[in-house]
Amino acid sequence: MQDYRMRGGDVETGAYEREENFLTDSKSFYRKLEEALHGRHLEQVSIPVQGGRVLDVSAVISNEDPEKLGVVSGTFEELCQSFLGSADYHALCSSTGTIFISGLRAFGPSDKDFVRRFITLIDLAYETKTRVVCLSDVPLAEVFINIARSEQKKCGRSMSVKGEGGASSSMMSTFIGETEWSATGLMEASLATGGAGETDVGFAIGRAISRLYEMGSKTYGVMD
Repeated sequence: MQDYRMRGGDVETGAYEREENFLTDSKSFYRKLEEALHGRHLEQVSIPVQGGRVLDVSAVISNEDPEKLGVVSGTFEELCQSFLGSADYHALCSSTGTIFISGLRAFGPSDKDFVRRFITLIDLAYETKTRVVCLSDVPLAEVFINIARSEQKKCGRSMSVKGEGGASSSMMSTFIGETEWSATGLMEASLATGGAGETDVGFAIGRAISRLYEMGSKTYGVMD
């Protein structure tokens, strides 16, 4: 069974229109950010968070809705290595159209807490149809692999990534045990609803990869 999120286009016509949202080239990333800003400058904005707190971010107001933020830009360190939780990410994603995140890398087992926050951010962005654009030192296929391998060893399973066509995530296949998380055919288990992914790091990673890939579709967030 194919996962429609990894199709990135019209399932019936086979038209796959994409805007690359996971970048390893800093010039391309910042050019995309500049285009999204439409000549405006990022300013510090305080987002109300449940419990009376606020989350300070660099942002611009949306052109379409002055009550929302059009673009937020931050580093992985700022957004995922700080003591932020689900309430912060929910407030951020609920009020923002696009989030630009720089500073991703090949994470190791010691980064597990940071990666959990990142996955929570991606899950909440997906639920609110917020697009996330990332700048990473390594391709998407290599960001989580060290953590996933460490976790799968504990469970007696293995994880590997097969890449075709260079760094493009569109030709990436990730195997966790006998389960394939692939751009050409993902198993349906727990990608959309969480399920095992809530407790199984491997499934959570597979779900995050799938959702990040879908965010590159030009139709992402467009209501039928």
